[in-house]
Amino acid sequence: MELTDLPTELLARIFAHFDVYELLTRLARVCRLFRDVALSPALWTRLDLEQIRLRHHRVAPTASFLMALATRSPHLQHLRLSGCRLVNDRILHRLAEACPHVQSLDLGFTSDVSVSMLLRALTSWSKLRDLCLEDCSAATDDLFMKLPREFLEGLETINIACCPIGDITLANIARSCPRLRAINIDHVPAVSSGGVAELARLLAPTLREVRLDGADLFDEVIFSLGAHCAGTLETLSISFCEQLTDACLPALVRLTRLRTLRLRKTDGISESALHAALCGAAFPHLQRLELVECVAVSDEVLSLLVEGSPRLQIVVLAWCWHLSDAGLVRLASCRELVFVDLTGIKSVTDATIREMADNLGRLKVLILKQCNYVTDQLLFDIVVRRGFVIVDYYGQRVGDESEAWEEYLSPSFDPGVLLDPAAAPFAALGHAAAAD
Repeated sequence: MELTDLPTELLARIFAHFDVYELLTRLARVCRLFRDVALSPALWTRLDLEQIRLRHHRVAPTASFLMALATRSPHLQHLRLSGCRLVNDRILHRLAEACPHVQSLDLGFTSDVSVSMLLRALTSWSKLRDLCLEDCSAATDDLFMKLPREFLEGLETINIACCPIGDITLANIARSCPRLRAINIDHVPAVSSGGVAELARLLAPTLREVRLDGADLFDEVIFSLGAHCAGTLETLSISFCEQLTDACLPALVRLTRLRTLRLRKTDGISESALHAALCGAAFPHLQRLELVECVAVSDEVLSLLVEGSPRLQIVVLAWCWHLSDAGLVRLASCRELVFVDLTGIKSVTDATIREMADNLGRLKVLILKQCNYVTDQLLFDIVVRRGFVIVDYYGQRVGDESEAWEEYLSPSFDPGVLLDPAAAPFAALGHAAAAD
């Protein structure tokens, strides 16, 4: 029996494993039967240009491909056009007109769309739930003030990182988005601590994920999150936390429902205060811990975090210079770990890496960039014996230079894909935090 002998229903189930680029440019050209099945609108529900770029060796879809997609995709539900320079008013208008059922939209890093066209397109997508406008030039205070309340009421996630918006937009979102469970306002310097604190207060019943830029935010934000979101917040990510002080720590450790905690550059927090706050504290649900350039993280602090977080699966401790083997060896007791990044920790040695390799049976990726005292021979031996991905001092994968592992070496790689591969393509909040 050949593939052409299979019922079309079975062929459709097989073709569902291919992306729309493969359906249009490959399968549809095999024969008339394959063409009819490949172009069935029921298969065209998801488009992710970034995924296509990675899977097809940096191929760049053309404007004609996007227009063909719009014509053939009346059932399109998930649309990710992040960073696509082809996206302009004409293409966005065509997509909005031909694809009325979009629920997840990513227009991050697009610059050729006008405010008026973006407003028209968004209001036409009445089923939209997840919206990413990261670094989109048209995502302004004016846009959000003109969006109808009934549209905002349906949104569940919003990514407006790097957008030219301020407290007026935050206030509008807080008043008009009662279903909002996740918001990314990283790299948005015009928002104030008061604006973020008020948003946390008003959206506390539903808010599960918050990503912020701490450069201009103060302890008031953590006070509000600790007071209003302690029982609900699952993800907290703050980049450039220099303005946070020891005073915020009691509120921070009240967030015991956290599954993900990311902090970068906690220069205003002392090691002694962090150690004191963590004594007796626990994060029983924490799966993902990312502490980057955090000078307060010592061996003793890391030991407390490991002891109070039994479910850790992802740990990033990049450029935490005060860590040594004495603390890092405690990671070997976290048996659920799948991803560890120790970039820039120069004092880590072969002994700790060997201990981790011997005890972490689920480990898939180990990043050791700029780790001076870990030997190449040890890393090669571990790869041969265990087979997981190791990135060496120079940022190269040990024992394999194939492009198949390119995504692991990218600065924007999100290790969360190792926990939930299905969620990664349309994680509407991920870009800015990952790029950090």
